Parts: sequence; structure tokens; C-alpha cells
Amino acid sequence: PGVWIHGDFIEIRETGGVVVYGRSDATLNPGGVRIGTAEVYRVVENLEEIEDSLVLGVEEG
Repeated sequence: PGVWIHGDFIEIRETGGVVVYGRSDATLNPGGVRIGTAEVYRVVENLEEIEDSLVLGVEEG
């Protein structure tokens, strides 16, 4: 409940940080509902447990 399979790979670091691999664009599509990553960041940044967040696009190769 409240969880979807997004098809991307993630890594949960020992520090509690999360790295998402494989995003080809800034849109998530859980269960056919398109969500822009800016919407996700807005919610994450409002959580008391989150001090700061940062997203970097890294080209593979």
C-alpha cells in the first residue's frame, strides 16, 4: 500500500541517503499517474526529517 514499482534502480546508502539510477526524464509514472520530480522534491523538502536534498543528473559512460 502506498508503494509502486517504478522500474528504476535505487541504492540506499548507509547514511540513509538514496540514489536513483536510470531516470531518462523528470517524470515519474506510478500506476499511470504522471508526476513531475519537482512535485516530489516539494513534498520531500517539507518533511521535518529532511534537512536538505539535492538532485544531480550524471551522464553514464
